[in-house]
Amino acid sequence: MSEVNNKGGALRRVGRATAWLGKKWVWTVTGDWREARQNAKRIYNLLKSLTGRTYREESFSEAVSRLRLSEKDLDARCRYLHALSVLFGLMAIVAGVFLALVPWSPSPINHGLMSFGVLALSITRFLVTRFRVAQIRERRLFDFKSWLLRREGGVRD
Repeated sequence: MSEVNNKGGALRRVGRATAWLGKKWVWTVTGDWREARQNAKRIYNLLKSLTGRTYREESFSEAVSRLRLSEKDLDARCRYLHALSVLFGLMAIVAGVFLALVPWSPSPINHGLMSFGVLALSITRFLVTRFRVAQIRERRLFDFKSWLLRREGGVRD
């Protein structure tokens, strides 16, 4: 009778070799596990410090006086943000057109992901700049949600 070999087949050997190489690669990248643990603690403490932040509560006029801004500065900033919002709006339109052309692309997944990413970023920047323009025009600070739901901030143009 033939003897049974319990070392496993080719797939098991490939799995063991992959695990062995992975351990060696982790060691060469991180040095050792103590350093990896210290890096994880550092990242955890950084994220923990971000959650405990406090923000100032002030009115628009208090912010203007704290930053020493004049009416001329506010008007220039309003014009600049308005021009930026137009640029981001145009970028969103172009990204939307590119997203609509995904079915005819030679690599539709890459094309779609890139177009969607640019579209999402340009829409968010468009909304942020329009929100800041509304705050400067109204000369008061209000919540983004109330502005987005058109409860405050006047008519958006």
